[in-house]
This record gives sequence, C-alpha cells and structure tokens, in this order.
Amino acid sequence: MKKLLVVLLIAFAGQLHAQDYRIGFRFAPDLSFTLVHQYKSAYPGIKQKGVGIRMSFGPTVDYFFSKNIAASSGLWYTVKAVNIYMGSLYNRPGDPNSKYYSKTRYNVAYLQIPVTGKVYTKFMIKKMAKLYFQGGGTIDIKVSEKAKDTGLSYGANNYFYNTSTIPSYNNDGKVFRTFNLGYYLGVGAEKSLKKNKALFASVSFTKGLIQMLRHMNDRDDNGVLNDISKTLHVQTSQLSFEVGMKFL
Repeated sequence: MKKLLVVLLIAFAGQLHAQDYRIGFRFAPDLSFTLVHQYKSAYPGIKQKGVGIRMSFGPTVDYFFSKNIAASSGLWYTVKAVNIYMGSLYNRPGDPNSKYYSKTRYNVAYLQIPVTGKVYTKFMIKKMAKLYFQGGGTIDIKVSEKAKDTGLSYGANNYFYNTSTIPSYNNDGKVFRTFNLGYYLGVGAEKSLKKNKALFASVSFTKGLIQMLRHMNDRDDNGVLNDISKTLHVQTSQLSFEVGMKFL
C-alpha cells in the first residue's frame, strides 16, 4: 500500500508546473458513523452500534486557477467503521448468547480520490492563517474488509461475516461493494511558512451515497434464500480533523 501511494505521488509530480500546483500530505483522524435503514421491517430495532475512531491519510494536490481558487484532489487511504446493532430479531429473551448475536462490526478500507474545489477567502485568522472552504465529491475504491471479531468467543456475532462464509448460502465471502461515491464538505485554515511550505488544518464531513452491501443471501424462517442488500441499506459518514503540510 505504501509503495502504491509513493508511485502515484511521483506520477502526480511528473505532471506538475511549479507555478500552478501545490503538493502536500494530509493526516486525518475521524469519527466514523454507520447509517442503517431497513426495508419491509425485516430487522426490527436495527441501528448504529457506537461510533468508531478511524483514520485517513495520503498525498494531496491543489491546482490553482487564480490566487484564491483551486481544484483539489489526492489519493487517501481511508478506513471506515461499520458498527451495527442487529435489533430484536437477534436479541432473544432468555437466550444467554443473545449478547453475542446482537451486533456486528467491520473495518472497511478504501483508496479515496477526492474531486473538490477550494476557495480561499480574504479573512485572516489572527493575521496569520488564511481561511478556506472546500467542497465536492469522492471516489472510493475498496481495498479490504475485515470483521473485527470472527467468533462468539470474542463477543460479537459477525452476522454478515457468518452469513457470507456459509457455503450453502451461495455467497462469495465478500460483504461490501468494491466502489462507492460520496460528497465532501470542509472548512480550514492555511498558514504560509518559510522555504516554500505551508501548514493547513481543517474540519470536514464526508458521506457515502451508495448502498455498501453487496448482493448476499440469508435464509429466512422458511429456509428461503433472500438478498440482504434488498432489505438493509448500510452506509457510513465521517467527521474528520485534518492536518498536513504543503510544499509550495
């Protein structure tokens, strides 16, 4: 993964004209929220189960059309949390194992390509840092998915994990789609330093737009295979705190 980031950063650099482009590196711890919606009351009481603290990092590149307007992109390695309480269907009264059945947790990692615009204002924070606004979209390419626990002994049911690995369910072991799209909104500040460098910090919000779950079968009480992705809609959003440096 590190080698891929380096190769793509070099590819960016090979296309640059110093007077128009600014390359940087961004690190962003974030709060990752799971968004769950059910159809046909298939999973009564299903909801998000806690907020995950995850991360995003990678190179950035800004192309300036004028002094205060730029197109901004990059290549970020971003981990999203999927934490779900499965509802009353898996929380059976009198069953001592219900606490293991009632939740499922995943880490899903993406290569994320932002496609955004950035506008710098004339407003200065304490006459040192210039305020900017950033908005646009992201293209997300999944590189891995991992159930946080893979057995009852670890205290989580991994409903999707177990369902995806049962041979008779005709699943291929993968739970989440390979591609997704999202939108990005942020506000930040940038301070110029000596030797053609600048520090930046921002707060941003991203939200996925496409259903994360793939076509995946589960058996109902009558033993009939049904597609989970048609009864559950799962997506994530992130509130990020970004810091980084640009090389002017």
